[in-house]
Amino acid sequence: MMRFGGYRAIGAKRKALVVLAAMGFYAVVEIALRVSSGFLGLFLGPLEFRRFLPYVALLLAGILIGWLIDKEAWLWGAIGGMSIEAGGVLASLLVAIQSFLGLFRYPSFYVPLMSQTTNMESSWTETITMFSPLIVGAALGAFGGLCGQRVHRRFRGEDDEAIAEMTEAIRLDPSDGEAYLRRGLAYRDLGALEEAGADFTEAIRLDPTFAEAYYGRALVEEQVGDYQQAAADFSEFIRLDPLDAVAYCDRGSAFESLGEHDAAMADFAEAIRLDPDLADAYYNRGVAHSHLGEHEQAIADITEVIRIDPYDAEAHYQRGLAHHELGQHENAIADITEAIRIDLDFADAYFERGVVYDDLGQYEEALTNFSEALSADPDDVEAYWRRGAVLADLERYDEAIADLTRAIHLDPDFAEAYYDRGIALRALAQREKAISNFQFYLRLAPPDDEVGRRKAQEKIEELRGSNERHGELTSDGSGTSSG
Repeated sequence: MMRFGGYRAIGAKRKALVVLAAMGFYAVVEIALRVSSGFLGLFLGPLEFRRFLPYVALLLAGILIGWLIDKEAWLWGAIGGMSIEAGGVLASLLVAIQSFLGLFRYPSFYVPLMSQTTNMESSWTETITMFSPLIVGAALGAFGGLCGQRVHRRFRGEDDEAIAEMTEAIRLDPSDGEAYLRRGLAYRDLGALEEAGADFTEAIRLDPTFAEAYYGRALVEEQVGDYQQAAADFSEFIRLDPLDAVAYCDRGSAFESLGEHDAAMADFAEAIRLDPDLADAYYNRGVAHSHLGEHEQAIADITEVIRIDPYDAEAHYQRGLAHHELGQHENAIADITEAIRIDLDFADAYFERGVVYDDLGQYEEALTNFSEALSADPDDVEAYWRRGAVLADLERYDEAIADLTRAIHLDPDFAEAYYDRGIALRALAQREKAISNFQFYLRLAPPDDEVGRRKAQEKIEELRGSNERHGELTSDGSGTSSG
């Protein structure tokens, strides 16, 4: 399964402007506090107290920027501002160490700013301490504001409210493309994909250079399986914003879904060139390598994902699949087990670990894992099938038939389940039922499954021959040959 990126509710250029605005606001407050520290000391107390003022300013900056972006996102801006305070404490410790060692004096251009800040050791480290919270904290505050609306509404279920607000905005100004975009985002979160696509299309009609609208529409098209049109809209977004690594990654995923492997690989490579730490680009390229049977390359790419994010359960799972394909069963089990440790409800991981154990002939472990998969997903057809097949291997035929029947109930066209149920029925000497199941298999199995079809036909002939012999033995009603 390919990964597709998130929306750009506010475009890359707008994001940059917001972050710069946040940094500028914080810089003004920070420098004003430092330069006027002597004057402020008359009102705000000793220097030890005033050193906390920049962090207060940082918190206020986060709240302000979050509110400017969206009035309901102020809390997330505040969280962004507060999160850097821990970094400020560590930086202060670094200042103390550097001051004790007497290293790195301030550069000359900074002295006037610090002329009234008494009792503070001058060092390059403190200069960095001043500006690091500025950059990191303001960026976090801005990011909190940018993300806050979506997080806020997703967790509070306020997409309906967003739709109502944007509908009113559109009523007041039918040419407001941003309102169509935001309403489209809310529709998509609610699963109303047709309405979302219509809003993105209208936003594009109003402004053919509205990059984010192309991106939103592309994600809707991807979700409904229209990968050709999704690739076209991703391409339009890239034309308008050619340095967006995630867009290349997403277009590559669309190309891969279309079977255009070369184009997909080129896009993944470009995404990685633009952003060497874009985990999804490595992940998608790894999955694409697996599709091509290039499992060593897949492992290399997925390993990069795990380097970037060691807690990515899907990455451990995918690398486990690649190890399994290479016959590296211990590595496969280790990776899939790590995926389960990270996500205890990862049904596919339990299933695949069961498959590995089944391949190793460790049937009890396989049964346990297939049962765990079914606990996480009670409608997992393949888990019922594989558990039924393992139960048949353990000669627990009644249980096997129950699982295989459940698989067939969930998917009446599941050829392999009919075949394995035929095996279990044959073992219980229920010949006619077994023949019927093998016949269903022959009806449903793909024509190119020559081995499976041949085995099923052989079993039908064997069972018919057995029936004939059984009939001869019992034709006199005594259970013995009539001679």
